[in-house]
Amino acid sequence: MKRKLSVIVLVAMLAVVCLGTLVACKAGLSDDKLTLLLERVEAQAKKAEGKTSYTLDRVVEFKDSDDTMVKCAVDWTSSNDGVTFKKGDDTVEVTVGAGITVYNLIGTLVNSNGKAYNIEGNPVYIPISTSGSNQGNQGNQGGNNQGGNNQGGDTTKTVKEQFLSQVVTAPQVGTNYALAMYYGLPDAVYYAKATVNNYKLSSTTTAGEAAIATVETASNGYYIKLGGQYLNITSRQNNGKTYYNISLDSTATTVFTIDSNGVLLGAVDDDTYYIGTYQKGTETQLYTDIGANWSGFLTQSGNVLDGNQFPVRLIPSNATISGGNQGGTTTGGTTTPTPNPDGSTTYNFVLADYASAQSIATGTPVTTIGLDFATLTASGTPTGGNTTGVANSGKYYTTDNAWRFYQNENPALVITAKSGYTLVSVKFTYGVKNTGVLTLNGSNVASGTTTTVTGNTITFSVGNTGSATNGQIQITSIEFVYVAA
Repeated sequence: MKRKLSVIVLVAMLAVVCLGTLVACKAGLSDDKLTLLLERVEAQAKKAEGKTSYTLDRVVEFKDSDDTMVKCAVDWTSSNDGVTFKKGDDTVEVTVGAGITVYNLIGTLVNSNGKAYNIEGNPVYIPISTSGSNQGNQGNQGGNNQGGNNQGGDTTKTVKEQFLSQVVTAPQVGTNYALAMYYGLPDAVYYAKATVNNYKLSSTTTAGEAAIATVETASNGYYIKLGGQYLNITSRQNNGKTYYNISLDSTATTVFTIDSNGVLLGAVDDDTYYIGTYQKGTETQLYTDIGANWSGFLTQSGNVLDGNQFPVRLIPSNATISGGNQGGTTTGGTTTPTPNPDGSTTYNFVLADYASAQSIATGTPVTTIGLDFATLTASGTPTGGNTTGVANSGKYYTTDNAWRFYQNENPALVITAKSGYTLVSVKFTYGVKNTGVLTLNGSNVASGTTTTVTGNTITFSVGNTGSATNGQIQITSIEFVYVAA
């Protein structure tokens, strides 16, 4: 029974969407109707297998148990930009780009105006995986599915072996990680993003798009933060049934333990759940969203860890895995590193790009940023009317696409070089409010000024060019020059 509920969570929003006799969905969706709808959508997706071009219906029809004809309008898309769609009145022509072997085909339920249903702020969609006829060799085709190129990694090992060698079983507070899972059917590692859709975490095969994960100690385990918010497993009641869902919240409610295999187990309702996905029998459908699943399935007869049960684990945020269907390793928020004639490298970090890649919502505290060569840590002391206990310094805001720091919180922005690297200089581009200014050891550092770094760590704060005590700076980019050992 618990497996059935886990399956339905994939399309949990469908349980409250309505169907009718028109192209718009208008009346209640029972479990029977849900099953029939999924069968019809999956049948549409089967048209894609082994083909580089095909036609899909934009209206899915079926008769329910009362022999009533039900029609649902579906908008077909894909997570892969190389799959294109040309819409007609009743059908859509699909073309699969060269080099694409596995991709998601997503059917989104839409109303009569072509607008996606939004229930509780989430669109209703049905992700189906399929395969084109473009074949590639393992290790050579990687990077074409999700963009980017394979870089680094031990190509003498399989993708699975590379992943398992990176799994962390004893995480450290203050260290950046990624939440990642090996998925057997596409032979790829999927990384969690800080985005929840239909009660599940979105995922990507591109390491640079992974949200930063950190841990905090808790009684008998850990709290986990993803993209600056706490990762929780919550229960939800619907039509007398209990569903277990993923949420990202400002408060931690789920304590995670880590078993000897590195699997994260969250305690909820006197039971434990792993976060990840699974494969049912010999089916070819991909479930790439990351949901909560009963931990008993990991040891149930016929199930195999990393064989048909694929839990997420913590791995280093800078881990490199290549081969198979792995995406690129570009880091969100940066331009391409530029080698300099003297052997150093210039790297420009753009906050807006980083926030977009990490799916960081406006007003979210961003206390730690991990780059390949350095770690950035933000802190401050809440003052005045701030009763949340969380400093405003270090929060990111989309209104100015900036990382904000406030003078009256005595903030600190610490930049520490990672092992094997030496920082040469840093240059901040920032806006100001109330005549705030970036400071270093009490001296003002104007926007656009290059600061030489001596030692492994440098700490900045905020002061004022006038008499105000509530100055603010809004950092939009940081240019680094560093040397690799």
